[in-house]
Amino acid sequence: MKLTDGFKKGQQIIGVGHTLEFILSVIRFLTTCKLTIESAQCIATYGGGGKYQVNNIHGGMYVVDLERHMCTCRKWDLCRIPCSHSMVAIAKTEKSTYDFVHSLYKRAAYDRAYESYISPMPSQEYWRKIGHRPIKPSLYHKQPGRLRTSR
Repeated sequence: MKLTDGFKKGQQIIGVGHTLEFILSVIRFLTTCKLTIESAQCIATYGGGGKYQVNNIHGGMYVVDLERHMCTCRKWDLCRIPCSHSMVAIAKTEKSTYDFVHSLYKRAAYDRAYESYISPMPSQEYWRKIGHRPIKPSLYHKQPGRLRTSR
């Protein structure tokens, strides 16, 4: 199996007409049942300036900024993949969710990361001996407090 096989599978899931290529794990993440169920429990209203107010049926309220790719839940900020709240706002604009995924997850970034030659390593028995003393583990310190008993 080649490294690029995941991209070929991803193209089949997204469809041939889509111009972006993504890592298969991102496609799986965006199409998971949990994420779609969470987004089905949200209602988005346009607030102006590319911002949406997303209300959850459990009482949560989030602000999604589609121009800056941000959500107040911070999941979108941290992993750069749209969260369930932002997916509802994106659906309101009738755009594709894949247009809002960071370019880090695209095929071009993957190719740039692995374009250089990665040298294979021999097993540890063939490593060069340098004559230094081996590093010893740190001393054991008894932790303060009462010992926990297993039940």
